[in-house]
Amino acid sequence: MENSSVDLTPITQRLSVIATALAALREIQKLSREEFVADYFFHTAAERSLQVAIQAALDVGSILLAAHSRKVPNTYAEIFPALSEIGVLPPEHAQKLVNMAKLRNVLVHMYLEVDLGLPTPPMPDRQPSALPAALGSSWRA
Repeated sequence: MENSSVDLTPITQRLSVIATALAALREIQKLSREEFVADYFFHTAAERSLQVAIQAALDVGSILLAAHSRKVPNTYAEIFPALSEIGVLPPEHAQKLVNMAKLRNVLVHMYLEVDLGLPTPPMPDRQPSALPAALGSSWRA
């Protein structure tokens, strides 16, 4: 990072939130499709966990862009490609995370349109693993 005096606390706090949300999603993923759809608490927990994990990733991205003296993009979907441009995130992970940013917008703004009757769960790559795969060892601050 250009500014070596960047406080890493906000980043580590958000990475911890992501890890907790992903652990919850892994537990929910063990349910059968029928159990998941039938129980309001399970699907709302999944939606909220996804939303929080994605938002935390967006926040980390914004912090890293600011630390690299880069203008933070106007839309969430632009954050991850901007991180890729400065070498913080591999391009293939950036694209997966763009889709996550779009999913976050659906969960927050178009929540009435989330369809649990879809043939596959409303999670990217059919698993919550897209986020840790994209975040895991990819962040190069």
